[in-house]
Formats: sequence, C-alpha cells, structure tokens
Amino acid sequence: MPTAATALSLRENRNLGHIPGEYGMPIFGSTFEYLRDPHAWTDRMVRTYGPMFRSYMFFEVAVNAVGPEVTERVLSDREDLFSSHYGWWVTLGRFFPQGLMLRDFDDHKRHRRIMQTVFRKSALEQYVEIINPLLLSALDGWERQQGKGFPLYASIKETTLRTAAAVFTGLDGNDPRLAELNRDFIRVIQGAMAVVRVPLPFTATVRGVRARQSLHRFFAELIPQRRNGHGSDLLTHMCSARSEEGDAFTDPEIVEHMAFLMMASHDTTTSALTNLVLELARHPELQELYREQSAALSSDLLDFDAMPQLRGIYDAFRESLRLYSPVQTIPRRTTRECELLGYRIPANTVVWLSPELNHRLPKLWTDPERFDPERFSDARAEHRSHRFAWAPFGGGAHTCMGLAFSELQAKTFMHLLLRRYRWSLTGEAPRTTYIPFPRPAKDPPLSFDRIR
Repeated sequence: MPTAATALSLRENRNLGHIPGEYGMPIFGSTFEYLRDPHAWTDRMVRTYGPMFRSYMFFEVAVNAVGPEVTERVLSDREDLFSSHYGWWVTLGRFFPQGLMLRDFDDHKRHRRIMQTVFRKSALEQYVEIINPLLLSALDGWERQQGKGFPLYASIKETTLRTAAAVFTGLDGNDPRLAELNRDFIRVIQGAMAVVRVPLPFTATVRGVRARQSLHRFFAELIPQRRNGHGSDLLTHMCSARSEEGDAFTDPEIVEHMAFLMMASHDTTTSALTNLVLELARHPELQELYREQSAALSSDLLDFDAMPQLRGIYDAFRESLRLYSPVQTIPRRTTRECELLGYRIPANTVVWLSPELNHRLPKLWTDPERFDPERFSDARAEHRSHRFAWAPFGGGAHTCMGLAFSELQAKTFMHLLLRRYRWSLTGEAPRTTYIPFPRPAKDPPLSFDRIR
C-alpha cells in the first residue's frame, strides 16, 4: 500500500480558484465533452486557458497540466509528491486496487524489483517462441473475412488476446476459457470508464466488479500448477520471480498483477496495431518499404535476435503510439502542497497529465498531425527533443514494464502480416474514437490480398 499518501482521503481539494479553467455543466461537468473527444477537449482548454487549467469530470475536480517539462516533473517525482495510487483510484481502484500502477513509492519499488525478472531478455526470447506460431495461424484466415467493413479491431483484439493468454498463462490459443476471459476484460474496462461508478444493479460498474472477481478466480486456479512447473509462460516466471533481496510475490499479489498486466498488455497493443495497420493502408509506399525489410529476413517466424533489423516497422509502431496514444491522460494526486508551472497546488489535488497532447505539440514535432515514422529515425530523432516528448508508456518510476513485450509483439505481428498480405482501403477511412482506447469508430473498408 502507499506510504506517503496514506493519510489522503478521496475528497477533492476544491480550493483551486486561483487557477484558470472551467467546471462545465452542472453535476457532470465536462465529462461528456471529454468522452466524445478527449484530444479536442484538451486542445480547446489549452487554447483557452493555457497549459495549466482546472476542470471537473467524472465527479472529480482536477488540475490539468500539459507540456513535457511538467510531465517530467510529475512523473519523475523525486520527492514522493504525486501519488499514482490515489490518482488512478477513481477509475481503476475498484477493479485493480493492488495492481502495479496503483502502488506508490517504496511499496511500488519493491514490487517492481521482483517483476523485473519476468521481462528480462531470456524471458522475452521464450515469449517470442510462443507468439510466432499463434500469430501465423491467426493471420492465415484474414482474407476470408473480407467485406465492406473489415472487423479490423475485433480481429486484432482476438489475436492479441490469444497470444497474450498463451504467453501470460501457458494456455492453448484455442482454450474455450478465452471467450469468457475476453468478456471479463471488456466488462472491467467498461466499468472503469463508466460515468456513474457506484455498483448499483444492472450498471457497467457492477458488471465490471463481477468480471474482476471472475478474473481473480481464473488466475488463482492456475497458480498451484505453475508454482511447481517449468513452463516458459509469464505466470510461471511470476511464480518463481525473486528480487535481488530475495523477495517473492504471494499468491494474491500474483493474481492482482496478472489481471492488470494482461488487461493492459492486450488492450493497448490492440489499439496501437489497429491504428498502424490502418495508417499503412493510407500510406502504401511505406507498407511496401516495410514489406521489403521483412522479406529480407529468411523466415516467417521472427527470431528475437533479428528484431533490430526491422527498424522501419519499429519506427512506424512508435509513430502509431504517438498519434494514437493508448493512455489519453495520466492522473496523480498530490501528497503535499507544491508548485507547478508557477501555480500553487494544494495537497490532495488531482493532477491530470496529457501525453497524447504532448505528442502533438508543434514545438516538439514537425507537422505533428501527419503520420511520419521518419521522425523517429536517427537523422531526425524528434522524440529526443525532450525525454518526455514521447511518453505513451508513461515515464519515471511508473514506466510501463510491458514496454519491451509490447514492442516484440508488434514487430512479430507486423512482420508476419507484411509477408502474407498486401492491404488497401476500398473506401473512406472512419473517424477515430478515443475512449477507452483509440480505434476506428466503425469497421474500416479494407481489402487484404494474399501474397503467397
């Protein structure tokens, strides 16, 4: 549990009249405007009030801060001023109360040290061996799904779920329990994003709570088998993980971490890959360039050591994450009074950061609304203009631990897709919806043609 923030309550600090901003409509504030388009709402607020403003959404008063400098200050948090636990509690606390992202300070460091072993290089190499054949099988049937609207998001989501289930739990990709697992993850996310977050009958919140209980039972039943096993799946690694100090996870801690890691992994990767596939349909010249890079490798099955050769695909994946950041905002709650951007911020104030808007700032990015993977090349390296210019996986102590796994899953997926298919838009691409994760608002008109 958090240490420096344990005295905080969840009652907002409303003494923010000295900060410019608005609270929106009665009762609901700016909630519905934000849900319609968080990027447009944040952009409007910044243009109206500047990079620091107050707001009211989801029944919560908050200070919003935009820019890489303030993002670095808050996420680096060298003085334990900003609680992640109490920042995320309103949205995720009911569903992942002890997940890694909801742990603070020394407690968080302890859990992170143990979990690091789960994502070391030797473990990642084993995960790639699991992923390859599953992706190969999943992509074989894509041309049979073609129609006026190709179910791109649903197809990628099913594929990433099956690969995540195999990598995380050791289950076969065709295990019938996966359908229930997917349903539970969807209900948890819907519950977390619900406007009314009281577990009343027939609400998204109560369905999410029940789904969380189902997820916990699912993982708890697998742990005894994995405790004494020798598998290469992440759950087995989690059961045997030890920090340098010899600390290990208890069974309840493993259940909490597995539920959160698997949800975060497959939903965020699904979003990034969906938008990347759609962007490469819009840019056939880039699609051909990356196809040539993949064709230069000797095998469909991507070897871990060959991944650095797919630099173009990697840059395109990073560009997709820049334009369509899976996490629209990162919340924190102040443990003590502090100062941000020249404003006094009282203790117990929610602070919302906006990596998604940082990713579109003209001072950091050339023509920021354009899909341009070359901006990540060594020659341009726009992402290095500031260490927090590009932060789709957060930053500081809470940088996403699944970053390396997400990258290898994306490279493997795109390598296989490029070698198997050439795809294009047969009509107008749909608009993007951003909540809970960026994705096309409806199935896009895509055609996939088998290459061999």
